[in-house]
Amino acid sequence: MTGMVAFLVLSHAPLPAQAEGDAVAGRSLAIKHCSRCHAVPRHNPRGGIGSTPSFKVLTYIADYVERMQTFYDRRPHRAFVRLEGLEQSAPDAAYAQPIRLRVEDVDHLVAYIKSLESK
Repeated sequence: MTGMVAFLVLSHAPLPAQAEGDAVAGRSLAIKHCSRCHAVPRHNPRGGIGSTPSFKVLTYIADYVERMQTFYDRRPHRAFVRLEGLEQSAPDAAYAQPIRLRVEDVDHLVAYIKSLESK
């Protein structure tokens, strides 16, 4: 991992600009990995865990894009989400089945959640 990527990951800064994500791939990732805790529109609209925000509700948070670009290194996600090839800050103790993603998967998830803005 390059020093710049390590700095960005460890400082909660967004990842360096990558290719545009694919919203369809992002939706598939959200259904596969995120719907166990978050409601995903047209998949499990009444699902999720208690006060965990749905993907649609996340779009109402002013800095949601930055939060989505760094979700894997924020609580509670850093306990169980790992990005291949990136060293993350000290992880919390795992309490859920690990989720392994690639850096480009973050772009796909961001593209998917952006697609929910106008709906």
